[in-house]
Amino acid sequence: FFFQAEDGIRDIGVTGVQTCALPICLPDLFEAFGHLYHRASDREKDQLILVVIGRGITLNTPRFTALLHHHKIPEHAVRLLGARDDIPALLTIFDCFVMPSHSESFPNVLAEAMAAARPCVSTTVGDCAIVLNDKDYLVPAQAPQELFATIEKIRTLSNEDRAVLGEKNRDRVMTHYRPNMMIKLFDRIFGVS
Repeated sequence: FFFQAEDGIRDIGVTGVQTCALPICLPDLFEAFGHLYHRASDREKDQLILVVIGRGITLNTPRFTALLHHHKIPEHAVRLLGARDDIPALLTIFDCFVMPSHSESFPNVLAEAMAAARPCVSTTVGDCAIVLNDKDYLVPAQAPQELFATIEKIRTLSNEDRAVLGEKNRDRVMTHYRPNMMIKLFDRIFGVS
């Protein structure tokens, strides 16, 4: 999400990054974004952007075009970036990260977004609830209306409150999921000395 421009205009954007197979969870993200878009003021609509990143995620994919038309989302409000190798840099520009997964094990990209001090919304699948550990920003899978409501909750926060939430997420990841800590835990689990 992009929420606050330097000129004071409220910018709104949503991001989902390589989190799921298209037929499974991206329709939920597009539905939630559609609700957000159609309930926004005209001024906000001009700034509302959904960014989705991952292999095969382009406007040339008929399924994406169908989702846009189905939810009446104009193409200018969506950036389908395809596969990227600069995810850490991209995460720093989003004001909110959304993980709409229906199935997950350890959510690496959620932890990466948290490490980038982003406010995050996630479904409760797999280890997502454990990693995010904030019931205010967790929703059940396959619940696009709840996903929308939770994204809207973050959108309406002040810049300062979003920054505090992002720092809280970063602190959680740095406390519990630092790479060197994870390596030691895996070594211990697999008996590596």
